[in-house]
Amino acid sequence: MTALLIVVVVILAIAVAVLAVPRVLQRTQRRPPPTARSNRRILFPFVAEDLSERALSAALRLAGAEGATLVPVFLARVSLDLPLDTPLPRQCSLGVPLLEALEQRATEAGVPVDSRIERGRTPRHALRRAIAQERFDRIVIAAASHGTHGFNAEDVAWLLDHAKGEIVVLRPGAEDQIDLGTAAKPGALRPKSVAVRLPRGSLDYAGIVQGVNEMLDAILLPIGEGNRILALIRGGNLREKVEIACKGDHEKMKNAVNGVHVWLTDLVAYVTKIANGDMTASMAKASDQDQIHEWLVMLKSSINALVADTTMLARAAAEGRVGTRADA
Repeated sequence: MTALLIVVVVILAIAVAVLAVPRVLQRTQRRPPPTARSNRRILFPFVAEDLSERALSAALRLAGAEGATLVPVFLARVSLDLPLDTPLPRQCSLGVPLLEALEQRATEAGVPVDSRIERGRTPRHALRRAIAQERFDRIVIAAASHGTHGFNAEDVAWLLDHAKGEIVVLRPGAEDQIDLGTAAKPGALRPKSVAVRLPRGSLDYAGIVQGVNEMLDAILLPIGEGNRILALIRGGNLREKVEIACKGDHEKMKNAVNGVHVWLTDLVAYVTKIANGDMTASMAKASDQDQIHEWLVMLKSSINALVADTTMLARAAAEGRVGTRADA
C-alpha cells in the first residue's frame, strides 16, 4: 500500500507540474522591472489629498535622466489619540492605490521604484521621519498654491533647513488638479487625487464636501478590499474573503472575487484528497465554459486506472503469473 501511495503522489506531482508550465512561461515572458543605472535616489513625498501630476512628471524626468531610483513616500497622518503604529484602513485605501498607479507610471517611463509608507502626527512629522530613515540624493515636493493642497510655506522652509541633499520644490497651479467628473468618466480613480472646489456661501459647503468624501469611500474602499483579497489569493493565501458590506456593482465584484476564492478552496480540497489516496474526491463543474474541470476528471481517472493496473499486476505476481502485463 505504501508503494501504491508513492506512485499516486508521483503521478499527481507530474500532473501539477504540467498544469503549472503555462503559468511559469507566462511569468518569464513578462517585461522585467526597470533597473537603476546609478545608486542615486530621488525622494517623492506626498499626502493622500494631493498627488501633483506636474511634480510627479518632474520627478520621473529627473530619475530617468540620472538613472536614479524614484522613492515615492506616502505620508499617512495618525491622530494624537491613536498609537503611531495603529492600522489606517481608510488612508491606506487611498494611498496604496496611488502608490500602485505611481509605480505603473514609473515602469512605463523605465524608472525603478522603491515605494514607502511613513506615518506621522502631521505631514511634516511624517516627512521628518522619512528623511531621517531613507537614503536619498534629492527631494521633489509639490508646494501648496491657490486651489491646491501640497506642502505649505512653513513646511517647505522647514525642509530647506533640515533636509540634506538637493531639494526641488514645484508649485502647481489649479490646472494641475482634476475635477471629479473628469476623473470618473474614464475610470481614473487612482492616478491622481481628486480636488473638489466649490464656492463658499452659495451651497452647504461642508455638507457637499462630506457627501463627496463619503461617495469616494463608497467607490474606493470596496475596490481596495477586492484588490487586497486578490493579492492574497495570488500569493496562495485563502484564509480571507471579501467581508465588507457592498451594494450594486460592488456587490457583484465582491461575489465574483469570493467565487474565485470558493472555487480555489474546492480545488485544494479535491487535490488534497487525491494526494492522500482518497479517490472519492469530486469537484463540480464551475460552468459550461469550465476549461479545467475535464482535466481534473481525467487526472483522477488516470490515477484510478494506474491503481487498478498496479493492483492487478501485484495479484498476478503473487499468483506466479509473471508474464501478465497492464493494458496501458
